[in-house]
Order: sequence, then structure tokens, then C-alpha cells
Amino acid sequence: MKKLPVLLLLLAGVACLAAAVIHCGAAYFYNYGHLGFFQRIGAPPTRGAEGEQNVYAAGMPLEEMDFGQVFYAVTKRRDTHAILLADIQEIVLPCTVRYYTEPDDSGELLCELTAGTEVYIDFDLTDLWDRPYACFSYPTYSRGWRYAAPFLPTADAGPFRDSYERYDVIKYGGTCGYVRLEVLQEVMCSALEQQEKSYQDLVKTMLGITPTHRETALILTQILDWWMYSSGYYVSPDIYHEPWDGWTVGLLAAGGVLLAADGALVLRGRKRR
Repeated sequence: MKKLPVLLLLLAGVACLAAAVIHCGAAYFYNYGHLGFFQRIGAPPTRGAEGEQNVYAAGMPLEEMDFGQVFYAVTKRRDTHAILLADIQEIVLPCTVRYYTEPDDSGELLCELTAGTEVYIDFDLTDLWDRPYACFSYPTYSRGWRYAAPFLPTADAGPFRDSYERYDVIKYGGTCGYVRLEVLQEVMCSALEQQEKSYQDLVKTMLGITPTHRETALILTQILDWWMYSSGYYVSPDIYHEPWDGWTVGLLAAGGVLLAADGALVLRGRKRR
């Protein structure tokens, strides 16, 4: 029996298992740190200091929420006007976007916008106080699902008398529904690439890092989650890391296969003696 292949398989298998444990453990450590924040301060109160209701702590359905009240409670000590990105712009969807009546792929389809459709997107974060629209959505109680009004196709909007009418039609023209977070992130990433203005400097000012387009898209589509968390209002399930994701499972599987192959070689060598 050749010892080198056996040793290499053993080392590779152990390395895969160790990487899986580290990856999974890092996610648990990250999640515990965020959960521990709320454990130290206690559960988010159902009423704020000014008497406003914490609708997320009360478990209120998103269909019944007053988003103006939520946005005010989360940002009343934050200068959101300093994060004004841009006005309403036109972009081309890079992928198909589906909205559902509930956070479930098997639920009733509210609407579907196919890839290649030209739509309006609102880059003004302060408009979240009014109604979630397009990529700026509200977190739900289910990981990976967001709540927002669908993108309005430019073909479905007639000529506007002025910018105020355009705003009203775009913001209030559709019924809010549930959409996948990763889809909104893909759209945001493409939207940033389609704009002449760069938003990397904005994120660098906010967080002290210089991100890529994709990193900027991930940050902007979940910025309300971090505002909610930092204000002690709500811990969105989307800011947690998934311990048992594809990397963990894949590394465990690879490690198991490599160790099994190593064991098979050892047994095969013993039988030949």
C-alpha cells in the first residue's frame, strides 16, 4: 500500500471537516453576538418612550403596518437626509421578479416582471417612511423574504403632468407583496451598474469601507434592517448568517467522501498483505 495517497486523502478529508466546523461555528458566533445584544437589553418593548407601538415586537402583519410610524421610530435620531441617493430612475431588470401574497414560493402569485422589462426604481432611502417600493423594502418575519410594492414598468405608465404625479403613480400604483431578498439584491446590483453616479463613496462614508457594486447592493437593500437592529427595534432574520448553508454541507460531504476513500484504500492494502 502506498502511504502518500492515503496520507493526502486523510489530510484533505480532515481539512474539509475542519473548514466546515469553522464556517458553521463562525456563523453561530456571529448570530449569538447579535442575539446577545437583544438578550442584554431585554426583548424589544411593544411601546417606545414616546408611546409609539413597536409593531414588529407585537407581531403585526405587514399588510396592517403604518410604515411611517415604523420609519420614524427607527430613524428619529438619525439624519436620513444625509443618505439621499438619487431621484426616480429607469432601469432594465436583469432577472425575473415575482411577488407573492405571502412569503412562500408556493403561494399565490401577485405579479411577475420578466427579465428585460424597463421599470422605474426609486433611489431615495427617505421614501421608506411612506411606502416600501422596489429594492427598498421592509424585512418580514421569514428569512429571505421582503415586503414592498412591485416595480412599475415604464410601459404601464402614461405621460406625467409633473414629477409629483410621477411619484404618486410609481409609489402607489401597485399592491405590496412578498419578494425574495436575493432577487432584489441582484436587481440593485444591476441598477447601480446602470447608473452614472457611483455609490461606493457613499457607503465608504457610512461604513469606512470601499465596497464593490455587489457589496454596495447588499448593504443598501438591507440598510433598514441595520437601522432597526442598531436602534433596538427589531432583529431582522436577514441579518443572521445561515450556519448550515451550502458551504457547510458541501465541505462536510467532501470531507466524508475523502475519508471514506481513505478508509477504503487502507482496507484494500491490508487485504493484499
